Amino acid sequence: MSTFANGSSQCGMTGFRTFTGEGVTLVDLLKEANVTVSADDYFLLDTSDHYGNNFTYEELFGTTRYFLQGIYDDDFYEQYKALVGSDDEAGSTIELRKLLAAKALEDESTVEPRINVSYVETIISGDDLADAVLPTEENTEYNSLVNYENQYRFFYGIAIVQDDCTVTFDSQGGSEVEAQVVLSHPMTSTSNTTIKSSYWANSLVIYRGKGADYPATEASTAAETITKPENPTKEGYTFMGWYTDAECTDGNEFDFTANDGTVDVSTTLYAKWVVTKNGFILEDGQYNYYVDDVLMSDYTGIVKDAIDGTTAWYYVKNGVYDSTAKGLAKKADGSAATWYYVQDGKYVSTAEGLAQKADGSATTWYYVSGGKYVSGVKTVCSKADGSSSKLFYVKNSRFASQSTGTVTIDGVKYIVTNGIAVKA
Repeated sequence: MSTFANGSSQCGMTGFRTFTGEGVTLVDLLKEANVTVSADDYFLLDTSDHYGNNFTYEELFGTTRYFLQGIYDDDFYEQYKALVGSDDEAGSTIELRKLLAAKALEDESTVEPRINVSYVETIISGDDLADAVLPTEENTEYNSLVNYENQYRFFYGIAIVQDDCTVTFDSQGGSEVEAQVVLSHPMTSTSNTTIKSSYWANSLVIYRGKGADYPATEASTAAETITKPENPTKEGYTFMGWYTDAECTDGNEFDFTANDGTVDVSTTLYAKWVVTKNGFILEDGQYNYYVDDVLMSDYTGIVKDAIDGTTAWYYVKNGVYDSTAKGLAKKADGSAATWYYVQDGKYVSTAEGLAQKADGSATTWYYVSGGKYVSGVKTVCSKADGSSSKLFYVKNSRFASQSTGTVTIDGVKYIVTNGIAVKA
């Protein structure tokens, strides 16, 4: 009935403990005694030191526990040194706990609670791991004095747990974002795995019906992975992502897909904001026009905004202010059908005369009055930019370059030759 087994604990000051012994599992002892137990029961493992080692059914029989066999793997020493600065940090190093859990699950190195008649305890510091040898039934030697001292020694293994981790979203002045609770990676438990180093287990006392006084741990409702929330909003600002520090330092952006989409400790994420780009922004020596952080590269026409503190209607070509633009243009956002006269990149409300389209899309000269194209006009006028002293004959609001003859405009007679007019 007696069998060989190893058990484990992490020892905060020295690295690891391996328990090795010949003994019997509690399950087999109860079976041999024809005693059945259930979650309705509560247990006391009575020992010679009378520490009072109490267990619920879940703690004693309902939790799968593991011997950390992986610490004897050839590659473990190098992995350990890469993860742990000093042995006294081993028990709290999350990446190490994750590695140990992954190895135990892969090895399926489970160990049941047991009472041992022969017992050896090996304390393994970090430096000892390089030469550590896995205890087996063949290579284990027992000392009779130690066996006597440790008679009926109880041990089991380390539980593998997944913690509930709260992810808090600090929007830093933006709209509220609800916190989430997710499960960490599986990792070794930090709870004690022996019973206060007790010896001489005298009896297992079963308190029938008392288990109800110590309800089992409720199953976690935490999610497996973090769900990336909808972006928060903040007036006048553009959301740039979630960061792990309140200053939102470059390089500290949180990756929702990394680490299997979860965290291993409760974490606060911080929203990064930048002032939303709207209107003209001076960048690389040119004024780019933005709407809600989008460069309006499809905008060609006039937009109203400030440049160097002066608000006016400015001409943009492909979203960039063009200070040399001259001619007729519509509003860039398409909100009006009117054509406006632009000179030196700015709308001129007093302009009178002929002008072409600012974008060069036509060679036609159009009539402008009050800074706007006016349809259906017959007149004579000069160019709107004042670049010529000539008078031009306008018919139906367009320069009539093919016209020759005499015309009378507002009682004044003009002689017209190829559209050029002079007073008769």
